[in-house]
Amino acid sequence: MAKLGSDEVVDAFEFAIRLIGPKSVVVLDRLAVGARLRRSDDGDYTIELRDELPDINFACAHEMAHWALREVWKYSGNDEERLANRLGAALLMPKTLVEGVVRWRGGGLRPVAPLARMVEVSQTAAQLRIAEVIGDERAVVTRSGNLIVRNAAAVDWSDPRIPQTLRPGVRHPGLAKSLLHGGIDEGRVALTVRRAG
Repeated sequence: MAKLGSDEVVDAFEFAIRLIGPKSVVVLDRLAVGARLRRSDDGDYTIELRDELPDINFACAHEMAHWALREVWKYSGNDEERLANRLGAALLMPKTLVEGVVRWRGGGLRPVAPLARMVEVSQTAAQLRIAEVIGDERAVVTRSGNLIVRNAAAVDWSDPRIPQTLRPGVRHPGLAKSLLHGGIDEGRVALTVRRAG
């Protein structure tokens, strides 16, 4: 099995080739499906990726995580998408790397964009991985108002103050808010909730 250092920045394409095989990654034209893992009749796997994906490194790592869940851990549950997201993020953003970027850039939302650029992932993925590693309460609000959190218990969204802070011009002292920019994150808002006490 391919080995990595605990803080090594990973190129998901190279890692997939080392792990799954030399013909495992295929980049297709802009009309292809975004990303998917395919298994041929002879049992070989291929990760197919559209060439213009803004977070192509993460897409490759996510599909490689599907392979690992199925082939290494023999997983067949309903949670495969969420687990593939977490495994892909952990592969591309190891704990020591995330901690180093947080030390370098400081807390709150400042390390999100540099981490995303460094490992070529979306700022949403970087935001949620930072939350997982340092254990704070972060979320991403999409343009449509959906909330993406690192786990279901991360933020108590039943708190009546939280939805009010998402309205334009309304501020809450426990909430840091910033617009995420670039690629699939255009127009999304990143939130860090600081609990009192």
